[in-house]
Amino acid sequence: MPEQWWSPNQESQSSAAQAAAAANPHGQNQNGQNTPSSGIGGSIRDAGWPIIFFMIVLCLPPELGFKVGPLYLSWYRTMFLFFFLPCLWKLFNGTIQRHRCDTLFILFFAWAFLSLLLNHGISVALETGGSFALDGLGAYLLARTYIKDDRSFAGFCRLFVSIVLLFMVLSVPESVTGIPYARKLAAIVGRNAPMPETDMRLGFYRAFVTFDHPILYGVFCGNALALSWFIIGGKLLRRTLRCIAIGFATASSFSSGAVTTYMTQLTLIIWNFTPWTNRRKWWGFIGILAVAYLGIDILSNRDPLRVAISYLTFNPSTAYGRIVIWQYGSAEVIRHPWIGIGLNDWIRAEWLLSSSMDNFWLLTSMRYGLPAFCFLAGGVLSICYSLIKTTTLSPTQATIRLGWLLSLIGYCLAGCTVHFWNTLLVFFCFFIGSGVWLTNPQPLATLAQPEQPSSYAGSNWM
Repeated sequence: MPEQWWSPNQESQSSAAQAAAAANPHGQNQNGQNTPSSGIGGSIRDAGWPIIFFMIVLCLPPELGFKVGPLYLSWYRTMFLFFFLPCLWKLFNGTIQRHRCDTLFILFFAWAFLSLLLNHGISVALETGGSFALDGLGAYLLARTYIKDDRSFAGFCRLFVSIVLLFMVLSVPESVTGIPYARKLAAIVGRNAPMPETDMRLGFYRAFVTFDHPILYGVFCGNALALSWFIIGGKLLRRTLRCIAIGFATASSFSSGAVTTYMTQLTLIIWNFTPWTNRRKWWGFIGILAVAYLGIDILSNRDPLRVAISYLTFNPSTAYGRIVIWQYGSAEVIRHPWIGIGLNDWIRAEWLLSSSMDNFWLLTSMRYGLPAFCFLAGGVLSICYSLIKTTTLSPTQATIRLGWLLSLIGYCLAGCTVHFWNTLLVFFCFFIGSGVWLTNPQPLATLAQPEQPSSYAGSNWM
C-alpha cells in the first residue's frame, strides 16, 4: 500500500510530497481505499499562544470570573473584548480568505440580536444579545484567524485532548465523593457561583469538574474522540488507551447526550475500518441507517424517533420528557416562526415545571426564530459541503477532514438531546471556525511526519 511521507525540512521531499498530493488528492491507494495514517506530528505549541491561552481560560471555573456593573465577565469573554474587532477586521480586509459560512454566522448573531430587540427592547438586546454575539462570534472569529493550516489545527487538537485527559483524572474522585474539588478550590480565591445539584446515577455522582453542569462537561469531553483517533494518532495501543480514557471522562458525567456523542463517533471510527472504497463505505452506512429506520417504523408500534430516544436515555421518564418538550417546543416555533419568543417563557404542560429545554437546535428556533436556525444550520452545512467536494487536500489534510467531520456529527447529534450554553456554546462556535481553513487549504502547508505508519486506514471522508 503506497504511503505519503511529508518532511518540511527538506525542499526536495516537500516538492515530491506536493506532487504526490496533487496526483492523489484524497489520500487513497490504487484500490480507492484510505492510505494508512498514524496521526499528525507536532506539539501543542504549534497552535499558537492565542489558541493556547483561549483553551486554558475557557476551562477555568466560573468562580474565577468577575463582574463589571451588571455584566459578568469570564476570562474568555474578557479575551474576546481585545480580539473581537481585530479578528473581524482581518476577515473583512481579506487577510483571512472568506467563505459563505462567515456571512451566515454573522447573520445568525445579527438575527438573534434583532429577536431580542423586538421582544424585549434595546436594553436586553445590548446586554444579552451583545454578550451572546461577543462569546459565540468571538470564538468563531478567533478560530478563523489563528487556525489556518494543518499544523495549528493539530496543535489545537493535542491541547484539547490533553485537557480532556486531565479532566478525566479530576472527575474520578468527584464521581466517588460528589465533591467538585476544582470548583471548591476556585471558590476560595474567587467569587461564589451557583453549582448544579450532584445527583447520583448507577451509584456514582455526576461529575462536572470546572463546568456549569455535567451535561456540558460530558459533551465537551466526548467530542475529543475522533480528533484523538485521527489527528493525534499514534500506535494502535496508545490510541485505544487514550480513547478509553476519553470514554471514562465522558461517562463520568452520566449524561445520555454525552454518551450518545461518544458512541456515535466510536461507531463511525469502527465503520471506517471496512475495506470498501470511501464513497461506497459511507453511502453504505447511510443505506444501513435508512433500512434500520424503515424496519423500526414497520415493526414497532412507536415511531423510530421515540424508539431511539427511549434507548438513548438513562431512564424512561427522561425520554418521555424530551418527547413532550419537542411537541410543545415545535408548536411554539410554529406560533412564532420569524423572531421567536426571545427570553420569554414558553407554553408547556402544567406538570412540566422546568423551563429548560434539552435541545439546542429547537431552543435556537424557538428563542430567535426559524431564520436564525437556518443561518446557523446553513453555515454548518456549507462548510461540510465544501469539505466533501474539495479535491485539493493532501493525505494529511484529508485525515484532518475526516476527524473534524466525525466530531462535528457528534456535536450536532448532542445538540438534539442537550442545550449548549456558556463554555460549551463558546467551544462549539470555536470548533466550527476551526475547520473552515480546510475548504481552501494552503498549497504548501507545513506538514509534519507521522510517527510510525500503522495498519489502520483512515484519512478520507468521501
